[in-house]
Amino acid sequence: MKNIFSYILLFLLPIISFGQGTLEDKIWKNHLRAIDNMGSTIDVYMVITYQNYHTKEINEVCLSSNDIFYIINDEYDLGYEPDDYPLRYEILTRAKDNFFVFKNERATQKLEKLILYTKEELDLFQKEIDIEKVVKELEQTKELNLDLLYHKDSRQKMMYIHSLFNKGFSVYQSFQFGLDLEN
Repeated sequence: MKNIFSYILLFLLPIISFGQGTLEDKIWKNHLRAIDNMGSTIDVYMVITYQNYHTKEINEVCLSSNDIFYIINDEYDLGYEPDDYPLRYEILTRAKDNFFVFKNERATQKLEKLILYTKEELDLFQKEIDIEKVVKELEQTKELNLDLLYHKDSRQKMMYIHSLFNKGFSVYQSFQFGLDLEN
């Protein structure tokens, strides 16, 4: 009987622990979810860290799946044909830490336009809204703070999405904002 219990436990352990992934696992799944939506009418947001090859400056930026679609097209001089999707996917999944180096001037210019706030401003915003409390409430209520998402200040909206992504949540936008609660 003890052996049967051991086999059952051995079989169930991976299933039980599957839903209890680390924060890094959740972020990676959300990164993949955004990549899977490139070129779609649904924007799934992601955070990447990138280095401008020419200036050596490193930034973390929150951007949509369609933003990264066009940036990768510029960086690797890709077209918009279905044949280019596997290469684009391979490029974006190569870096498990979401760190990229961009050389192409068009790509770096697009990225720089997406930087709406500094790391210090993001840290201050997270303190002001008490991001840990927000995460706990979000886990319980499953409802986004629409005042922060539909705020007239796009910087605030992007800092909120950025903060949620770094806490393992996937935010998307179609006609309205939503939260993917698979994680």
